[in-house]
Amino acid sequence: MDRIAKRFGLGIPGRVLGRNRGTLVVVIVFLALVEFASLFLPPYLFPDVVAIVRALYTILTTDLSDISITIARFAVALVLAIMVGWSIGLFMGAFRTAVGQFMLPALNIIQAVPALSWILVSVLWISSVEIRIILICFIIGMPFFALNVYEGLRDIDGDLVKAINQFRPTRLQIIRILLIPQSFVYLLLSVRSAASLCLRILVFAEMIGATSGVGERMAHALANFRMDQIFAWTVILIFVGFGVSRISAAAEWWLLSWREEAVVR
Repeated sequence: MDRIAKRFGLGIPGRVLGRNRGTLVVVIVFLALVEFASLFLPPYLFPDVVAIVRALYTILTTDLSDISITIARFAVALVLAIMVGWSIGLFMGAFRTAVGQFMLPALNIIQAVPALSWILVSVLWISSVEIRIILICFIIGMPFFALNVYEGLRDIDGDLVKAINQFRPTRLQIIRILLIPQSFVYLLLSVRSAASLCLRILVFAEMIGATSGVGERMAHALANFRMDQIFAWTVILIFVGFGVSRISAAAEWWLLSWREEAVVR
């Protein structure tokens, strides 16, 4: 594929296609399966590819505000979850006796509560839709970051700790020189998986407790048996998820480029 691109002067697009051959093949196979299934099922159960593309075009030309609202809610909730989760995880690692032994069971209990319970409780307790949706996404993502940072600090090399202790540093110096850089690494490495989880929870929360956003529009499409719109909204969410993943990967590469990658030969 790269040789064909170079022959026709495509250059960079050819290299991009070469790196994404697997994704391209999977998309083509998936579209073929959708088209094949639409031949045997009624349109309200399984629309064809043309109907899905039309619904996607309609959404992109008339419902951009709902997409923007969902992305804005997601960005705010994710940033809050990262900041608060990182701070809690850092303090848990720095003060394991005073903070860690109490916060660890609390975070485990928060994680054990089903997302649906948080959604139903927030609908009854919080009148503001925006605060409700952001809080749900935050409460699901924050423990993930906190626990990942805490476990990362627990895995610090013992020899490195002994070497630093030879200089008799204060607790503040240990936090600044050792714990913050180490926690930052584990924080970045957990963003990609946690972000996708938060996005799914946010859309689910919008379906139940919001009057706008992608989740609310998907609930409206379900109520009207518009399966083509459901597929179209799903495609949009996939692109948003890919975008978040690419941004997270770029941030990891840029901020953690100093780390040597272990390669098994």
